[in-house]
Amino acid sequence: MRSFIKLIILSVILSSCGGGGGSSTPEKELGAFNLVFPDNNHVCTAGTDVGADDVAIEFLWTASDNATSYTLEITNQESGDKITQTSNTAEESVVLAKGVQFSWTVTTKFEDKSKKSNPWNFYSEGVAQDNYAPFPAEIKVTDNGDGTVKINWEGSDLD
Repeated sequence: MRSFIKLIILSVILSSCGGGGGSSTPEKELGAFNLVFPDNNHVCTAGTDVGADDVAIEFLWTASDNATSYTLEITNQESGDKITQTSNTAEESVVLAKGVQFSWTVTTKFEDKSKKSNPWNFYSEGVAQDNYAPFPAEIKVTDNGDGTVKINWEGSDLD
C-alpha cells in the first residue's frame, strides 16, 4: 500500500511540472498591401498645379497589417532621378514635373522585416498646348452654266 501512495504522489508531482513552452506569443508578420493611385500605365490627370511646370500628386496604397512605416520611391524614367519619402500612413503627396513618365514602388516596414511592391508606371499630365485653327481650306467654285455652281473644298489641321 505504501508503494501505491508513493506512486500516486510521484504522478501528481510529475504532472504538475508540465512541459512549459505553450505560452509563447506568435511572431507578427507584415500583411499584404496594394498600390492604388496613380493607376498603372495611365496618364495621371489628378493633382494640384504647382506653378507652370509642376503638379502635386497624392499617392495612395492600401495599409499593411503591422506596418510601422512606408517608404515611397518615385523614379523619373527620363532622367533616372529618384525621390524617396517615408510616411506612417498609406498616402503621400509629392510634387513632380508635368509631362514626364514615372515609376513608383512602396516598401512596408516592421522592425527588421520589409515588403516591396512591384513597380507601377504613369505619366504626369503635361502642360496644355494652345489650340490652333485648322489651315485655311482650298475652295474651288465651278460654274455649271445652268445657273448653279459646284463648290469643292479640302482642309486639314495638325491632328
